[in-house]
Amino acid sequence: MIDKKQVEYVANLAKIAISEEQAQKLGHQMADIVGYIDKLSEVDVDQIEPLRAVNESFNVWREDVTKRIFDLERIKANMPESDGDSFKVPNVI
Repeated sequence: MIDKKQVEYVANLAKIAISEEQAQKLGHQMADIVGYIDKLSEVDVDQIEPLRAVNESFNVWREDVTKRIFDLERIKANMPESDGDSFKVPNVI
């Protein structure tokens, strides 16, 4: 079992207040978690290759391609003011 001091240390890290009863219950629960992790260490994984990703796709990103999706002349026709290809807006500050 995880002792009371360790439970209080974790509770302090989590910034939570726990009662004596909660500390005892958490100690048992934390010991169960550690026991399960110890059980996982018994599994033989020597013949298993490490995973790079969950799926087998290596390059899931598309190539960046620049293209104009709006007609700049139509946009500029609706702008009150412009400076070349930039919008001119009033100062906010």
